[in-house]
Amino acid sequence: MTPADLPPQIRQGTVAKARTLIEALPFMREHRGKVIVIKYGGAAMDKVGLAKPFADDIALLSHAGISPVIVHGGGPQVTHYSARLGIETTFVGGVRVTDAETLDVATMVQGNASPLPENFEVTAAHLEQAAKRQHVVLRKGDTVFIRTGWGPFFKSNPSFYAGDFSPGPQLDAAEYLISQGARVVGNDTLTFEKRPPVVTKPKFQVFPVHMRLIADKGVYIIENLNLEELAAAKAYEFAVVVPPLKVSGGTGSAVRIFALVPRDD
Repeated sequence: MTPADLPPQIRQGTVAKARTLIEALPFMREHRGKVIVIKYGGAAMDKVGLAKPFADDIALLSHAGISPVIVHGGGPQVTHYSARLGIETTFVGGVRVTDAETLDVATMVQGNASPLPENFEVTAAHLEQAAKRQHVVLRKGDTVFIRTGWGPFFKSNPSFYAGDFSPGPQLDAAEYLISQGARVVGNDTLTFEKRPPVVTKPKFQVFPVHMRLIADKGVYIIENLNLEELAAAKAYEFAVVVPPLKVSGGTGSAVRIFALVPRDD
């Protein structure tokens, strides 16, 4: 059988694939043995007909010696379920953002910008008092950052910052954040809870705040934040942009976070 004996549709498809492979050959040679990240976006995920050709292309890359890492999207799905939860979706420059509040517990407790003691437990009462003091109203779907004043230690005294002890929220504070509908929480220490992160009552637990927020309630945690400029400017409410690394199958990622603060703040 010669190519001329093939049905026209098959012949045309084969020729098209051959042309694509010829065009892609330099790329395959350049990236052979490398890992590349490919995003399969939320809009594409909704189109069933795209799944098979996408999978075929991924298989071809693998056969060519390239290691593809697939990062799924989900923007349309997030928008849909946010609407069901009554959470307004906002985009700035094409990037999804969420409202954020910083509860400056350190200034409320210390009376100045100095850091909290290393054995200090942040409770629900502290968060509630800080919100009232700053005239902040927490809303369902918000991001909530807690300032302990430990952020500067990240550079000035890294061994102390990463030591065995640091202030942070306890389970009582975690329950308060959950009850207020927080979707993302964060602070300016190595761990989003008092360290060492161990409790013995009512039962023995390691990282109890992490387990309650992430595992039980699906609340995301961000750590090692620099909240000093926001605190100095008394900018307690702002929009936050969180672009994570394109990691598939991971349990966490480094992020570079931006606070969009009104000019008059």
